[in-house]
Amino acid sequence: MEQSIHPQVFVINQIQFIMNKNIISIFIAATVTILLHTTCSAQQTDNFAGTLKINGEIELEHTPETLTAKFGQPDSTDTVFWEMIEKNGMIYYYDGANFNFADNKLRSFILTSSDFQVHLDSFVLKVGNNINTLSSAFPNTYQHRVSEGTDIGLGSGGDYQYLNIKTNPEGEITEIELRYIP
Repeated sequence: MEQSIHPQVFVINQIQFIMNKNIISIFIAATVTILLHTTCSAQQTDNFAGTLKINGEIELEHTPETLTAKFGQPDSTDTVFWEMIEKNGMIYYYDGANFNFADNKLRSFILTSSDFQVHLDSFVLKVGNNINTLSSAFPNTYQHRVSEGTDIGLGSGGDYQYLNIKTNPEGEITEIELRYIP
């Protein structure tokens, strides 16, 4: 028995195919629009691409020897394993700060004392200052702060780094942490 294709069935199949194609096109366009909107909305903080120095002298990638020459011997040290980069590291603990090294280079830190400050070119970020000090130098970061603090992105290289600035309810900066994600 020979099967014949009815012209009406063929036309209906073509219409269904075109409708499916249009639905897929609309879905793709909507998805791209949502992704673009989400990406643009997420970029709410400033990105700093200048030079970051601790107390005006210690830069990222400096060695532990540079750190101890400036701040003296740490109160204690600890050897850690960084799972993300699968390497051993060292943490140097000082009263009010700790500094994390991997590959003998400064990678991240946490500052909790006004004895330590972060210089972002000529701008000085310091524990104890009010979060309002960010408003002129980093207006997007300041505008999009939350009650617990805010972030400043760093650099434009392959590694992801940012300063996490924590505040108390009065807006006083209580902690400055450089987070490093290779």
